[in-house]
Parts: sequence; structure tokens; C-alpha cells
Amino acid sequence: MPYNSFSTSIVQVNSQLRDGMSQCDRCSRNSACACFHLPGASNTGICTDRYAVTCSELVPCNPTTNHCSQSDHTCVHHPQCRDIPVCYPVPDYNKQFCQPMSSDTIGEVVAGGNGKGNGLNPLKGPRNVLIDKETDSLIICDTGRVVRWSRRSRTTQGEILIDNIACNGLTMDDQRYLYVSDNGKQEVRRYQWGDKIGTIVAGGNGQGKDLNQLSVPTCLFVDSQQNVYVSDNWNHRVMKWAKDAIEGVQWPNELFVDALGTLYVVATSNNRVMRWPQGAKEGTVAVGGNGQGAEANQFNGPKGLSFDRHGNLYISDSNNHRVQRFSIE
Repeated sequence: MPYNSFSTSIVQVNSQLRDGMSQCDRCSRNSACACFHLPGASNTGICTDRYAVTCSELVPCNPTTNHCSQSDHTCVHHPQCRDIPVCYPVPDYNKQFCQPMSSDTIGEVVAGGNGKGNGLNPLKGPRNVLIDKETDSLIICDTGRVVRWSRRSRTTQGEILIDNIACNGLTMDDQRYLYVSDNGKQEVRRYQWGDKIGTIVAGGNGQGKDLNQLSVPTCLFVDSQQNVYVSDNWNHRVMKWAKDAIEGVQWPNELFVDALGTLYVVATSNNRVMRWPQGAKEGTVAVGGNGQGAEANQFNGPKGLSFDRHGNLYISDSNNHRVQRFSIE
């Protein structure tokens, strides 16, 4: 969740800022914490201990600057005590005291979000995303290219890894070879790092329905033997291509299952991601499902998903030209 640097009279406060929450909403697993809105900010508040002080102990903020004289205080609205902004204590231990809710359905933009474009800081209809744990970065299948965005804070632009490719899906094997499906050439190629040409591992024989052909390949999976599984979209099938094979064999439809046996499915037309725990007969909405849109809890044509080692879910939000990250319980 986002943090904010206040002006020097307040210094940087170790606390949680929350967007889109109502005044005094619960914002933490700790029921003693509540959201107090910041003056001049639209639906943005600070999550802190609601019982830290009594109303009689609160003093007004500077009426001109909304600053507080004490460095561990922040100017907030506290309508239960005063009808003007007051200085409220936010101690150093606040982040630990007011830990975030265990499941967050409000996404955070971690790549793109700067409109539609071909430059290094926007995205243009991203189709898929994966997490490269070794470089701590996102590998994104964007329109006409594959780009890498570092997950380090303050990253403002990506790096082009592969250009001039009708990329639709990607994955990585245990040896860190990158596999990319190309809708223009109806093929899947394997790339070493720094290689912009790659080696054909599936398709490459024109568009068609024969066993050595593909028709709009999308999602990919590679097992430990470097067998490549391709979602052959327009042929309504999943194909398995063994390593060095000249044709594939048809395979049952692909499912994404995490280490706990939970199934996740991107429902593009419904702008949501569905989740089925192991043994469940009915699924639930994991994220999205709030209609088509560009808000933090909405999608517009989600295409692919991936998880990092902390259990965070990454969604390529194609028509919003961004990648969203969600904390999933």
C-alpha cells in the first residue's frame, strides 16, 4: 500500500495511507485502528490507533499550512472530536500496530499507468506478465514487444527485451530460458537472456490446425523436461510440444493451480479473476468483478496472471495499459 513523504515540519511518518476509504473505516486487522482523512486529500486517509489520545488532548493544525509542530503528529480530520483539522499522534511503531488487512482487493499500479504508448514508461495493451525472482522484476508481454520493469521502488520506466513481436503469452523455465508466443508468426520461441532472435520450439509452420501448426497461440507453460504446453486459441485446444519435437500432441485444457491446490482463472469478458480452493464445487471472485473500468478495484480486459514468492497476484490489465498487484490471502 502506498506511503507518502510529508513536508519537513512533519517528516516522514511510518504509517499506512489508504485510498478510497470512508472516514473512520476499519483499515487494519487490528480493530483498534481506523482511517482518518488527510486535509485537502480526496478520499485518502492515514491508518492509525483510534484510541491514542482523547479529544481534549488534540490541538488544531496550523490553519494556513495544515502542519503540526510535533514531528510524530499528522494533520487529520477527526470529526468525532473537532470540526477543524487536528494534530494526531502517529508513532514510529504504528506500521506494526496497524497491520494491513490480510486480503487486499484494491490494486496498486506497478507498471505502466501512464496512458497508452510505445515509450519506456507507458504500456500498450499488456497481454501477460511473469515475475523474474532472480532480478526482482516483471517481464511483461506488451503489444509488439516484451519489456522488463524492476519491482524496486521508484522505478518509472521499463526496458525492452524483445522488439517487433506480436507477443501474446510468456513463461520461464527452471533454467531461466524465456518462452514467448508470437501471434504474427504463429509460433513459440525460446530465448536466452540477451538473445533477441530465439529458437522456435512450437509452431512456425504458418497458421493452421495441423499438429505442426498453431492458430493464435496465447498462454504457455513449460515443465521440468522443457516440454512446452501452448494454449492454441483459435483451434480451441492445448498442445504439448516435447523438446526438439517437429509437431505437438493435443493436451487437456490448461488450469493454473498454486502450491495449495487453489485454481485461478482469468475471466476476461467479466473483468475478474475467479478462485476455486481445492475440493470446492463453486468458485469465488478473487479480484475484480466490479464492472469494467480503470479504478483500483476494476479491470478492462485482463489477460494473464502470475504470483510472486510472497503470494502477491499480478494481473496484466490489458485495455487499461497497466499491470496491477494484489495481496491475496
